[in-house]
Amino acid sequence: MLVYRIEGIIGESLCTDENDRNAVAEMKHKYANRSEVFNNRLDKRGYIFIANISEGIIMLGALVQNWQEVSVIVDSYIQHMEIQMTDIVISEITLNKLYGLLSKAERRKFIQNADEILEEFGLDDITGDYARYLAYDEYVVKKGNADLVRCNEDKYWMSDSFHLELQRIFAGSGCEAVIGHPVHYIIETDDESTRRVMQTYLLRSLYTQKRIISGRFSCVEVEPDGTLNDVPYEMLYKASFGGSVVVKLIQEDRMKEFLQKNPGLRSRIAFHVSFPDYNEWKLCQIAQLMGKERGIEFTKEAMGKMRTVFRYIRKKDDFGNGRYARSMLEQAQMNQAERLLKRDISSITDKELFTITAEDIETPAMEREERRGIGFAC
Repeated sequence: MLVYRIEGIIGESLCTDENDRNAVAEMKHKYANRSEVFNNRLDKRGYIFIANISEGIIMLGALVQNWQEVSVIVDSYIQHMEIQMTDIVISEITLNKLYGLLSKAERRKFIQNADEILEEFGLDDITGDYARYLAYDEYVVKKGNADLVRCNEDKYWMSDSFHLELQRIFAGSGCEAVIGHPVHYIIETDDESTRRVMQTYLLRSLYTQKRIISGRFSCVEVEPDGTLNDVPYEMLYKASFGGSVVVKLIQEDRMKEFLQKNPGLRSRIAFHVSFPDYNEWKLCQIAQLMGKERGIEFTKEAMGKMRTVFRYIRKKDDFGNGRYARSMLEQAQMNQAERLLKRDISSITDKELFTITAEDIETPAMEREERRGIGFAC
């Protein structure tokens, strides 16, 4: 099921006297009965309910089978309930947030039993005993402009397999019906920040191109010697219906070992996106691309110094890959500002304002013997 939160402004109070408990109880009973009649007519194509009404704002929750029917169901529901509702905003949400809306609706007597609704749509096992032993997170990615997503590609990524996968995503046409999870990835990288951003980038591209019809995805962490058999995986599959499941291995260098222990998972994965650490040349390219976006240029000597620093820093365990290039650029800009502030402002040219020199590139805390042998020739 695809799940949504619907918010809007109500033109007039739904209760004749909000200070009268009996009047409030009668109002809730009336709308609960109307809602039940409407949902019976939907015949399991979906379920929609009032979750809360407060200070002129009404909040609804909805489960639907077909994403193309969301707006139609919402409009029909509002008319059936005879609610004057304006400035309507429909947002996709996670299952956990849906549970929150159902609980709120049950406490406020707009529905009778939240568990029965979950059971009716086959979602009760996701919140049952088994789910308590499988910790996973849920997120929702937003759609973006396809041209904007593609033009940002070169700013951050230099992985050949990543480029090929983006070409595949943007070459195909979108899907018109719910097809579950059309693609599974192995994302191989030692840098957590890179993995997280690349994961979001891939899913957002898929969602923008309608290769998946939901922006919702589940993320589960597993140990290299752990197993992810069909039972928990199918539960995650259902939790992210129409979207994606992300399996994050705690130790990336033991991916092969993990897949050997989970042959069922291997058979589902069609694409392997490898993201090895950048070499010093590619890191320099990334810094140049980021600098170009800010109108910044580097002198020949600055580029030589950056290459030397990158060559050294790549050997460190906490090396941040592309993230380190961004940090180096930001630090260089601060160093440049400090350097120029020591001069007579009237003597500073426009070119100097937008040029990073070797003096601005910060040298990391290298061991003395290594540092003594460093040269910054091109």
